[in-house]
Amino acid sequence: MIYNLVMKSKDKLFILITLIYTAFMLFPPFALFPVELMSVGVVLLLLVLFPQCLRDNYFKWFCLYIVVLFVYCIFHHNFHINGIGRSMNLFNKLMIETAWILPNILICSIIRNTNNAKVFRIVGMGLLVIISISFLFMLPSVLAGGNVLRNNVRLTESGERGNILLPSYTLMSSFSFLLPVACYGIKYTKRFLKYYFVALTVLIVYMVVKSEITTSFLASCFVLLFTLAYRKNIQNLPVIFVTMAVIMWLIYISGALLAFVDYLISLYEGTVAQVKFMEFRDMLLGNDEGDNLGVRELCREMSMDCFYTNPLIGSPDVGGHSSLLDHLGSMGLLGFIPFVMMLITNIQMWIRFLPDKGTKLFYFSGILIIFVFLYNKGLFSGQGMLMLFVVLPVAIYGIYLYVNKVSISKTLY
Repeated sequence: MIYNLVMKSKDKLFILITLIYTAFMLFPPFALFPVELMSVGVVLLLLVLFPQCLRDNYFKWFCLYIVVLFVYCIFHHNFHINGIGRSMNLFNKLMIETAWILPNILICSIIRNTNNAKVFRIVGMGLLVIISISFLFMLPSVLAGGNVLRNNVRLTESGERGNILLPSYTLMSSFSFLLPVACYGIKYTKRFLKYYFVALTVLIVYMVVKSEITTSFLASCFVLLFTLAYRKNIQNLPVIFVTMAVIMWLIYISGALLAFVDYLISLYEGTVAQVKFMEFRDMLLGNDEGDNLGVRELCREMSMDCFYTNPLIGSPDVGGHSSLLDHLGSMGLLGFIPFVMMLITNIQMWIRFLPDKGTKLFYFSGILIIFVFLYNKGLFSGQGMLMLFVVLPVAIYGIYLYVNKVSISKTLY
């Protein structure tokens, strides 16, 4: 084992840039500023400080993905980027997609290739501080009562000025991605830190419930169930999933699941989420699929029809309710393969890099719910990429280093 406590001036500057960028992405008022400007500044600074960071496979796949989109722009082949207006200029779409992904890829690559555990630990714990402050910043407005989060989203979507202290829909969608980090902290920390992570978990779950996003709620339930089934002395993934299945079966046959769904229906009375849970209740009782779920399935079929029309380059008239299928449908295999390989190679790198089964399993639980979102939701913007490439793995590894009191300089080469 090699120990490395030395931090250079550029390492300290990197930490500052990373934490400022994270705060910019997670604090609602900063949504008023164009993300492209912040991204350009971050990218230029990081490239000047760490020009050697551009060697990972996921960066190469990202470059190929952007090249394909650039060629589409030149030949006026329209493509769909989730969360961006369909009528937007193609080069603007390309610029925004680059701004959402590239800073996170560079931060991920630099922190991994720096091989300095002190940098890892400071960034990881710093991310937790920023996350906590951002939630506490939003909490007073959320506690005002009513369906303030979704009402605010509707206001902004209608073109009116919403409350700048409340999160956007894409930011709300990413709340559940933080839960594996908090639950890992509960399992592996002691004393004050354990209480902190319990409080953070409660806060995340509360914000997810108030967001009225059904997918986020179900993803959070999965992570909590995973945490309940996980034991430090039993770190075999199939055993954990079998335990989860048994727990779910006992909850189902006892009638507790149906009672819980009935409670959620009353909790979300008068909201879109109520309709979804009512349809879910009908499915549990063996009734036909409801209109809401049926419309979503129709949107996915539209995306697949676009792919079948032209498998190589796709067609732009996708359904807009599945980020993965929309990429496949509007970009064809030429755009879809590098996009997915960019994600997969990054995940493979972190699974190899994370030091033990505990860190790997909680990271993997987060990746599972992220891919559920990529399939089930039509919005996965800069905040989602930040969680995927940076916050989820780095925060978990930062907690590991803090708990184990080690400063490891680790490399994959």
